[in-house]
Amino acid sequence: MITVGSMVSSMNGFLQLQKSQQSLFDASEKLTSGKRINSAKDDPAGLAIANLMTSQVRENNQAIRNANDGISFTQVADGALSGANDILQRIRELAVQAGNGTLNDSNRATIQDEITQLSSQLTDIGKNTKFNEISVFGNNSTSQALNIQVGFNQSISLQLGTVSSGALSGGLSSTNGDLESGRVDAATTGVSAGSVSINGVDLGAIGASISGQANVKADAINQISGQTGVTATASNVIQSGSVNAYQPVSQGISVTVDGTTTTLGSSGNLNDFVKNFNQSVAGAEAKIDSEGKLQISNNTGKDITLADNTVGGLGSLGLSAGTFSGSISLSSNDGKDINVSTTATGTMDDLKAFGFNQQQGASQLSGGQVTGQNITANDGITINGTALGAVNATGSSTNASDISSAINAISDKAGVSASASTEISVSANVSALQNNALTINGVDVFSSFTGSSLGDAINQINSAGLGDITASSNSDGELVLSSKSGQDINIENGDSAFSQNGSAIANSVTQRGELSLTSKDGGEINISSTAAIGSQTAAINKLGLSDVGGFSANTRGNVATPSNAGDLIKNIDNIIGQINKTRSGLGATQSRFVSTINNLSQSSINSESSRSRIEDADFAKSISQLVQARFSQQASSTIFVQRQASERAFISQLLG
Repeated sequence: MITVGSMVSSMNGFLQLQKSQQSLFDASEKLTSGKRINSAKDDPAGLAIANLMTSQVRENNQAIRNANDGISFTQVADGALSGANDILQRIRELAVQAGNGTLNDSNRATIQDEITQLSSQLTDIGKNTKFNEISVFGNNSTSQALNIQVGFNQSISLQLGTVSSGALSGGLSSTNGDLESGRVDAATTGVSAGSVSINGVDLGAIGASISGQANVKADAINQISGQTGVTATASNVIQSGSVNAYQPVSQGISVTVDGTTTTLGSSGNLNDFVKNFNQSVAGAEAKIDSEGKLQISNNTGKDITLADNTVGGLGSLGLSAGTFSGSISLSSNDGKDINVSTTATGTMDDLKAFGFNQQQGASQLSGGQVTGQNITANDGITINGTALGAVNATGSSTNASDISSAINAISDKAGVSASASTEISVSANVSALQNNALTINGVDVFSSFTGSSLGDAINQINSAGLGDITASSNSDGELVLSSKSGQDINIENGDSAFSQNGSAIANSVTQRGELSLTSKDGGEINISSTAAIGSQTAAINKLGLSDVGGFSANTRGNVATPSNAGDLIKNIDNIIGQINKTRSGLGATQSRFVSTINNLSQSSINSESSRSRIEDADFAKSISQLVQARFSQQASSTIFVQRQASERAFISQLLG
């Protein structure tokens, strides 16, 4: 049928030409891009699957790079530990040499000089080994763990075990995990069972005593050693002040140990006194240390009582009369930090009976309330051997904030940072607070108070302008007053509106702040006093702390004596053991990274292969489709042109 109005034949030819052109375009696109799926219209489901495959491939490739970074990190750590091990082996060799009885003090001092320099290098390794500006061994008593991301929600933890900057730099003078107490206090009312805990295990009861009895308290700790993993030993060290080695010592000085009193005869000089002491006194020994000072000690921890003669002979020896209690050394069986704390029923006095503070390892501690007494230069308080000096010596009282600021002022030298806080909890009779004239730190808070709830009282206090003293409530419904800086909190003329432990505060109460100290490099914190021996405990009590760690410096970490050299060898063996364990772990982790990389590489190859089968073009098929499309286009073009020519000729005949 021939028509003029519709030109159906021409339109059909044009349509077929369009189809052939589209087929040619599709075939050309596949060949030029190499992809079977170039847009969602090509294969919607295939496109979604291919995109998921792409995510997996890119994830695997990045995870491989992350794992390679992990290998690099472990290699840096292992290299540093290898260097540390070489240094420790040399120090151990020197310590063995120093333990030889044929060496004199001068020989050991020369050996100590080299040990000191090598120890400084260990400190540098611990502090300065970095990877991409990240400290490899951390800055605390336990090293950091790094998570190496090797896939979605999948990581490998890279842990350096117990090796940290603190373990490397401080481990020579104090085995990692060990704690040295100060002098134990007399437990005049005893210590109730469950008042003190070590590593979360409560200690049993200690009977009342008027003496320190460090040996008895060490035994109490050892009774639960199987549960805590901590072993206690007791000792007693009395260190003299300056002494004239050539001054005669008159007779009449007496020494009492374990109930036995020995009265000493006269001595021509310090050396003679030491010989006389060691020949006569049971339960203690005397020696002259590397600084020429007198040291009296025992390894039982039993109290040592010194009594003077009529002419003050103890003063010529740099000593004073009195009873000196021993100290306790705690050793961790697994090298981990030892935590000592009071329980809910214990007090700081219970901890001080054992010579400790609240301690989280040797590098973190906190104490009880400061006394408020001014600290003078004569108190001789030192933090890690750095003098604290006078604190508010001319003021009316010294609060925890003052002491914290003073410690932070010497932080760069002492390597210790301090903070302070104060908190007091009281029960509040809200109705009694209405129009009450009581004051908090001298501020009239409630004279115009008309509130009816504890929340109203809290708001009233917080709007009274008490500096950083704020009010809140606890789960027991008590009013809590706190100062983050360690300011004293004083409540005057409570008028029974406040009460503590069931007893009304009729007149006044003052809560003083507490100190917390943290070692910057994770090493041991030593708190001691250079005041006269009888005044040392009173001086350190001003901080609300015990004189922890002070005795370890006398007997460990140096080679001044063969005994000290033996202690140093034990410490070195402990650190080397930690390093060996850590390096083994690093080697195993490297092997795991290599296996992970191999697995990720294979997974990436398989994923790319799967994606290729979904989205990549089949070149043979696409070329065939291209050829077919070209032939179709050429045929369609030819027929379309012929049909148009035929239709034009037909129309010309009709019109012509």
